[in-house]
Amino acid sequence: MLLVGIALNALLGAVVSALVANAPDEQSLRGIVFWLQGDLDARTWQHVSLVLLPVLPVLAALAATLVFARDLNVMLLGDDAARASGVNVARIRHVLLVLASLLTGAAVAVSGVIGFVGLVAPHVIRLTAGPDHRLLLPASALLGAVFLVSAATAARLLLAPVTLQTGVITAFVGTPVFLLLVLWSRRNTP
Repeated sequence: MLLVGIALNALLGAVVSALVANAPDEQSLRGIVFWLQGDLDARTWQHVSLVLLPVLPVLAALAATLVFARDLNVMLLGDDAARASGVNVARIRHVLLVLASLLTGAAVAVSGVIGFVGLVAPHVIRLTAGPDHRLLLPASALLGAVFLVSAATAARLLLAPVTLQTGVITAFVGTPVFLLLVLWSRRNTP
């Protein structure tokens, strides 16, 4: 799965580079660059309404993921133990992957690529509150929202009157936090 992700990233990176290189005018080029950096600036309720139709069912499905919290907790024991406990591991993975993809796609379509929110928030919650998905799922969503709004606010105020993009702030904060989490988990892994 990781190698497929790397390959798709390379392919789509080439497509984005081609779009940037062949932008018809300065405004289009600027728009592409801002979307790639990810930002909430100049987003209106009209932008929200564009993704409202696909997002409402996904948000309902996101709430429904709490139904899968028990199965996810059992899956922490490993696939074999989860199957022995009656969890359909393949189905749960596919359903949750589709739900996560839909929600992420809708968010990225409006705000652009804002990295590290979905990586940092769940890991921080897991370290502080433990692995119980009944708490982890809603707490991660809440911390992710707080992190995103805080980053958007910092992007506006940090170097005022210069405005940074929200994705730049999340990368500045998220990269070292994520690297520390990776190093910490490697050091604590037998």
